[in-house]
Amino acid sequence: GNILYKEGRIPEAIECFDKALELSPEDSECWYNKGLALRYQGDIDGAIGCFFKAIQLDPNDADAWNHKAIALRVQGNYDEALSCHDMAIKLNPNDSNSWNYKGWTLHCQEEYLKAISCYDKALDINPRHVDAKRRKQIAYSSLQTLTTEAPEKTVWRA
Repeated sequence: GNILYKEGRIPEAIECFDKALELSPEDSECWYNKGLALRYQGDIDGAIGCFFKAIQLDPNDADAWNHKAIALRVQGNYDEALSCHDMAIKLNPNDSNSWNYKGWTLHCQEEYLKAISCYDKALDINPRHVDAKRRKQIAYSSLQTLTTEAPEKTVWRA
């Protein structure tokens, strides 16, 4: 399944994960990988279900927590996504990707200062984290736009 996934043959990969899960339904890694494939295919609900199952089987899997959070973010369920990011960070506080993912979820909520703080933590851990650098710039730009547009949106009363 993993090879097919890497080759972009997602439906076939999902079939392989399903067959593997028939043989070993307690394989948390397989549930996680199936979740990745389903999310890639656009089946966000199915992906969340797989990540949920992977976490049930291995609650210390920080990657499963992060990818469940990403899927929840796609659905607009930011609060639950942030809870999942926090769990991933608790499990692995030195994972720059976890901080970057949390930053993007905060960014989606227009919490730019909090997002920038997360990107800074990601960059403290890995100064070469390209996504964190790029997203930090986007957050600063969004913050600047928000700040410069705010006076125009203000309704003044006499």
